[in-house]
Amino acid sequence: MPSKVFAIVVDQRKMVAITVSEGDWHCYLPSEIETIYSQSDNLRTIASRLGITPLLIRKALRLASIDYLRDLYKQYQSGTPCAQLAAENGLTRSTLTKLFKQRGLQVKLGMSRPRFSQYQIAKAAMEHKTINAVARNLKVHWETAKTILKSQKLLTRQSGRYVLVVASDFLNSAHTHLRI
Repeated sequence: MPSKVFAIVVDQRKMVAITVSEGDWHCYLPSEIETIYSQSDNLRTIASRLGITPLLIRKALRLASIDYLRDLYKQYQSGTPCAQLAAENGLTRSTLTKLFKQRGLQVKLGMSRPRFSQYQIAKAAMEHKTINAVARNLKVHWETAKTILKSQKLLTRQSGRYVLVVASDFLNSAHTHLRI
């Protein structure tokens, strides 16, 4: 029999019942679940402690009126990536971002494209003669480097091959442009 989490009322007190296996179930007061939650690092830890899945612990926390999403969002705002938070708490990144959005919380989508000054791009193009070398220097994927070089008109296609075209005056103008 799979585990279940449900709310019950015993002696006019709301309790959270968790069935772990056939005939084996435990009842917890919301205050007891809150204590377990405050003593644990993440949802995965609580789930293993109670012998259920992270999905069921999320349901148990909701039934106990504990706002675990607020705490996860605080960690997200302090710089912890959604993917890391999700992995630590037994969720997928997409589920966590969906839960944040359903709550009306702001989440940045995907990875932002790296930004480089005109000077950095020109310097990398002058020092390195291939797209791969420029990509390694800027620490980006070669396709990203190719896109950046094309946008700065430093890359042209000649007889089926891409060729870097950088004049020394471009580096000087980029440097001058930076200072203005």
